[in-house]
Amino acid sequence: MNFVKGLVSINIVTWNSEKYIKECLENCLSQNYNNYEVVVIDNNSLDNTLEICAKYSDRIKIIRNKANLGYSGGHNLGIRSSSAEYVLVLNPDVFLDRNYLLRIVNFLEYNKEYGGAIGKILQYIDMREQKENGLYIDTMGLKISRSRQFMARGFGLPNNSYNTCECFGVDGMAAVYKRIMLEEIKINDEYFDEDFFAYCEDQDLSWRARNAGWKFAFLSDAIAFHVRTWKPKSLKYRKQIKSDIKRRALRNHYLMVLKNDEPVLFIIHFPFIYFRFLKIVVYAIIFEKQTLLAFYDILILIKKIIEKRKIIKKSISKKISIKEKIKWFKLL
Repeated sequence: MNFVKGLVSINIVTWNSEKYIKECLENCLSQNYNNYEVVVIDNNSLDNTLEICAKYSDRIKIIRNKANLGYSGGHNLGIRSSSAEYVLVLNPDVFLDRNYLLRIVNFLEYNKEYGGAIGKILQYIDMREQKENGLYIDTMGLKISRSRQFMARGFGLPNNSYNTCECFGVDGMAAVYKRIMLEEIKINDEYFDEDFFAYCEDQDLSWRARNAGWKFAFLSDAIAFHVRTWKPKSLKYRKQIKSDIKRRALRNHYLMVLKNDEPVLFIIHFPFIYFRFLKIVVYAIIFEKQTLLAFYDILILIKKIIEKRKIIKKSISKKISIKEKIKWFKLL
């Protein structure tokens, strides 16, 4: 497939997103980078999302789904519909600075080994609170620990000066990917794994791309703002999350590990992996028994996931030394 040189497709998957979509679109349509398209993929919203988007129909493309395809299915549909050289997958509750695209595309253009990048995403707060308390980091990309826990780099840190650097992966809230990379690592015409539906799909894609030899970057001078509705590692906010969401997130995490991990690395890091697994199970037994159904879901999907792992190993993965892969878990 021939891609349009320099074109960026900004793909926004919506589902009952009326609260944020107007500001999101306004910021997208104000980019200083002049070669982009905006595609809204709506997952059968029941609120006024589509009515708001219709007001921009002369400047954006709208794909209306008759069912909720999830994050993965929605974005896959958007990516397939475009011939852009770059894809920005964007959450409707993320608002871009005017130079976001310009800074990231310039970096990716001159750094061929990088398959994607993300900017400095700040926590969105109102102006009064901002003046009183300042701004804080929401994410500067993804990092992975030896226990296989994924974390948002820099979450909660003050908005100080940070250096552009390599990171393990990029969050799907505002990630820019090279299309050539996405085509190389897709499985059964899926860029994001549609068995995941939502949650961990960006981590899975990053890990798969890493196995294919690609790198990812955090760019300190590309700025965006995210409306954070829950906080990592906060039991108070975790209690507000629906049980089916927690169940799916846990299921997807272990499916991702099964798909992408290296057996030798898994053995080396096993004490860390086992200890975290034990903590999760004990916590779930005491407080969230419904979440444990994730392991039943894994059994249902395990055959499909093993088949995908075989494809990754046979057709996608490059020869990367264990010594080099160990460095991935040290990227801060």
